[in-house]
Amino acid sequence: MTGARIPRVSVIHSAMLLVLGCSVFGSGCAEEKAAPPTEEAAEAVEIVLKSEPPGAAVLLSGRDRLGETPLTLRRHAGDRLRLHFVKEGHRTSVREIFLEGGVKQSFIVKLRPDAGTIIVDTGIIRGAKVFLDGTYRGRSPVRLEATLGGHLLRIEKDGAVPFEKQIRIEKAGQQVRVMVPVTPKKMQGKKKKRSQRKSRSRSKRN
Repeated sequence: MTGARIPRVSVIHSAMLLVLGCSVFGSGCAEEKAAPPTEEAAEAVEIVLKSEPPGAAVLLSGRDRLGETPLTLRRHAGDRLRLHFVKEGHRTSVREIFLEGGVKQSFIVKLRPDAGTIIVDTGIIRGAKVFLDGTYRGRSPVRLEATLGGHLLRIEKDGAVPFEKQIRIEKAGQQVRVMVPVTPKKMQGKKKKRSQRKSRSRSKRN
């Protein structure tokens, strides 16, 4: 027994219906390759970094070197940056910066020179005026921050002989303690008279 023969017209009609169904409903057909979804590009923010003095290295999180000040960067809005400003002879400065969208930001970082400490002690006599390099810095006893290098320390007290001393700070963090002998002017006058008498007596003997 031979199988029933399917009319050619019916086959063509069925194929047309299948194509039509794919175009309308999209089911039961080969999947169409869709383009990968594209994320909206993050907004770029411009940030300008300066330092006083200029020429400081800028390190991201203390590791990755971004350049030297003055420096212009472009980053994504919403980023939070931890920047280290490093310059020889100065203390490292760290800044936390949050980048806001749509705003050009500018920062100026003032770097403090490496320094040491001068500790001025006038003993039981307090309240003496303390000058460093000609600038009044307070009254004794006092701790003074001083940059590296040489400095002139001067102590003044009413009724006392002014005291001066050259001091040098060799490295950052160094502490120099100065014990100041506050000598009353009357006592200094007596010492001068004694020395004059001694010199006269010696001259007479000679």
